[in-house]
Amino acid sequence: MDMKTALAASLLIASFLVTLWLWALVEQIPGVPSPFGGGREAGLGIMVLMPPLRWLTLSAAFVVLLIDGRLQAWAPYGILRFLMAMVGLIVLEIFMFQILFRRLDDSIAPFHWLFSSLMILLPLTVMVGGYLGSRAVFVIGIAASLAAVVWPISPSVDYIVRHPDNEGGATATLASLEKHPDWVKQVSRELDGNHYWSLRPAYLLTLKPAALDEDVQEKCWKVGLSVFAEARRFRDKGENQMPGEFNEIAPVFAGLASIPGPVRDRHHAEFVAVRDLVNFYRTETPDTRHPELPDLNTVDWVPAGK
Repeated sequence: MDMKTALAASLLIASFLVTLWLWALVEQIPGVPSPFGGGREAGLGIMVLMPPLRWLTLSAAFVVLLIDGRLQAWAPYGILRFLMAMVGLIVLEIFMFQILFRRLDDSIAPFHWLFSSLMILLPLTVMVGGYLGSRAVFVIGIAASLAAVVWPISPSVDYIVRHPDNEGGATATLASLEKHPDWVKQVSRELDGNHYWSLRPAYLLTLKPAALDEDVQEKCWKVGLSVFAEARRFRDKGENQMPGEFNEIAPVFAGLASIPGPVRDRHHAEFVAVRDLVNFYRTETPDTRHPELPDLNTVDWVPAGK
């Protein structure tokens, strides 16, 4: 191995070590030294300083590879080979920055392992392509980084349950949920906990009432009625201000009341109590009316056998 090849190999190894260091800091591997301390400053240091450091070592390695003639087959002219290598490395770092953000994105937590792996594999692919003088391997590394950035991944069901989308509304929320074939089963598991925290899952389930079997319907009724009993205490004390829970209580019962069957019939008397209080907040509350609440009169029914 001549001196140029040895120097290029050393710089590529240094670049790979920087990549491993960046990966270990992001993954918070115990015992890994960090020059950035802790807290918010550490996160900013990792994202702002580490990628340019890798780019500098990679650029130096590829310059040596160009001088050594290993990239001779990449293009007929030296300036084209230089531009191909430098532009490729810049594009790689731009994409790797986005991959780092996807690794930290809680909405796609089930795919964190994938982006964690790509943080190592993609730069390594580009390095191998350069050392072997393979334009194809180099381009594969760049193209794969682009694919990792633009590949659409829906937010996980768990994330949708725990992070309400106040801008997209019910239609957008349901569209996100339906990208997961087993979303009803996943959300239904959340109904077995504390009833107050289960109101959100019940709300999500009743966005598609036809998908709920009788067991899930019954759980949603119990959750909704439990939260309703707590929230109505404000009105029982003479308060006119509507508790915020009614923004989800009313849609829950609107959805449940639209499902004919024995579960709905068992709860008609309780539904009437909910309906009356929702109507009070919709139309009768002095100065604080909430016409945005669903009109439960439109989904009222006569129980079977009555």
